Amino acid sequence: MKSLKNRYAMIAGSSIILMAIVAGFSYGYAHKQLISTIDPEYIGEKLGLTQSLLISEVWGWIIVFFCDLLAAWCLYHYFKDVDGKISKVTAIIRLIYTIILGWAICHIIDIFPLLSNVNDSGKIQITEITKHINQFEEIWSGGLMIFGMHLLGLGYLSYLSQVVPRIWGILLIFAGLCYSSLHLAKATLHGYDQLLVNIEMILSLPMAISEIGLAFWLIIKGRKAMI
Repeated sequence: MKSLKNRYAMIAGSSIILMAIVAGFSYGYAHKQLISTIDPEYIGEKLGLTQSLLISEVWGWIIVFFCDLLAAWCLYHYFKDVDGKISKVTAIIRLIYTIILGWAICHIIDIFPLLSNVNDSGKIQITEITKHINQFEEIWSGGLMIFGMHLLGLGYLSYLSQVVPRIWGILLIFAGLCYSSLHLAKATLHGYDQLLVNIEMILSLPMAISEIGLAFWLIIKGRKAMI
């Protein structure tokens, strides 16, 4: 039993850390660079770069997708002795989020055939490419609203466990509230984009630290602790 818990802790923690690194590259670098190359005047000259960025981003998201599945499964098994029902619901919520992420990734993949015809109908393709990028961001944002609910459940389980330091439970609950409320605001409060960007920048550190902090705890201490 203890060896299984050790394994679940190691896999969950490692998956979350790998996912954070790869998502940082895919969204923080490749996706933003991809957007900068989608320019009607220069896309022909930058086509090779655009395709390379797109390939890198898609592979990154695929890794994130499978890491999310692993994290959901292993976190459920690690915390199920704290509260089986809440642990199961929390895992299901993460699986729903992961399915939504997969749907969003499909819109990035749909850009590939558009790039191959970019020289034939530049303007039409640019419009279509931009539409897919916007759909990816909107769908993923909706998914992150649900991901916030997962963090609330994970924070609750961590807080109740009496093994995980309560600070991580509190931070996870705070991060969950931030994710859900911020992305709900993005979907409903139009005209406040810059304000929401500023708020997100302020809250991004505690939001990121919460799950990554739990991941490091799972790897270093969690595999030795008995819940």
